[in-house]
Amino acid sequence: LQSNGLLTRRRGSKRMVVTRPGDSSVAEGVSRALALNDVTYFDVWESLTILEPPIAEAAARRRTDENLKRICDAAADFAADSANTEAAVERAAQFFRVVGEATHNRVLMLAQEPLLQLLVPSLGAMIDRVAQARSRIATAQKRLCEAFRGRDVEAAGTWMAKHIRDFKRGYEIAG
Repeated sequence: LQSNGLLTRRRGSKRMVVTRPGDSSVAEGVSRALALNDVTYFDVWESLTILEPPIAEAAARRRTDENLKRICDAAADFAADSANTEAAVERAAQFFRVVGEATHNRVLMLAQEPLLQLLVPSLGAMIDRVAQARSRIATAQKRLCEAFRGRDVEAAGTWMAKHIRDFKRGYEIAG
């Protein structure tokens, strides 16, 4: 129970306290289970195709001003760090996370995180092999920010679907 984040001991105390595991801990368990069940790149991509456009639409409808700031800051962070592969990959995943947060739907956020954890290694393998990958990610994030700013639900879903298709295409080009 302790290793799964359900129990913890406070410093200086012998008493165990029931805790709620963080999203990352839950997602790590799901990601591990998916990997052990031979999930393929295509499985992850197909799941992202199904999940991410509705998440973007919900975010466009429900986002707060603070959410919008975090989303657009994440896009700016990607653009600023895009030369560093490891940072660019983490920033790309963070963009998806803050879009998920803007839905204010815990189920969507918890469903999204294991896929993002599986996306990161494949994005890392692809981003240096496809010359236009960074610019296409930056463009998609910019367009998504514009859609969120205008609360344009349709554009948010369309741009997220395009973003996910671009990821698949980049992965195929990278081999």
